[in-house]
Amino acid sequence: MTLTAFDALDQILGSASSAHASNLALSGDAGSSPNELLQLAFAAGIARLTLAGDPFGASFVLDDLSFTPGAVAIPEPATALLAMIGLAGLLGRRRVMAG
Repeated sequence: MTLTAFDALDQILGSASSAHASNLALSGDAGSSPNELLQLAFAAGIARLTLAGDPFGASFVLDDLSFTPGAVAIPEPATALLAMIGLAGLLGRRRVMAG
């Protein structure tokens, strides 16, 4: 099985392949394990993943897929300041209309 990562422009960032052709516990390749870890990480971020295996469907079973997003964007101080100015304007308008 091969795990391939793509960026937002659909260019390949990299890939990771299994060390074995089959990881079935009873009939798989000698030395294979049903708990093999394939992982990819890129600073620029991953937009899309593909999993490719045996075209006849006899290669692997996927279990426990996890995704950890990158850093969450934090608004700039200017954005927070602009929001506070807008809120102050709304509160000021409310006082004028109530009085």
